[in-house]
Amino acid sequence: MMYNSDEEIEVGTGGEWIVENLVPCDNVVVLSDTTNPFWILLMDKGPHFVELDFQDGWGNRWQQGDHVIRGYWYDVLQSGSWTYLLRDDNPLAYVFSHLVLASKFS
Repeated sequence: MMYNSDEEIEVGTGGEWIVENLVPCDNVVVLSDTTNPFWILLMDKGPHFVELDFQDGWGNRWQQGDHVIRGYWYDVLQSGSWTYLLRDDNPLAYVFSHLVLASKFS
């Protein structure tokens, strides 16, 4: 599944149909706010609402009611490469579910 990146992204719109079909063990492409256009995440917990405020292992703060997914990031092995390494030795990452751009790929 692929989200049209030319469309504006707002909470609960656009890519919402992608999020509704996510399950643990899905790989997802997530919109990035860095120099990378996207990140890839292997989900270990599907879309859910944060019940209590907390700070994750990456230092990001999440508030009650945030709609998130959780999983492990992949790192690109070499600049310009399409080969990725699953970093399950790093802390679990949380991401707003509305930032998912694509899913259901190997």
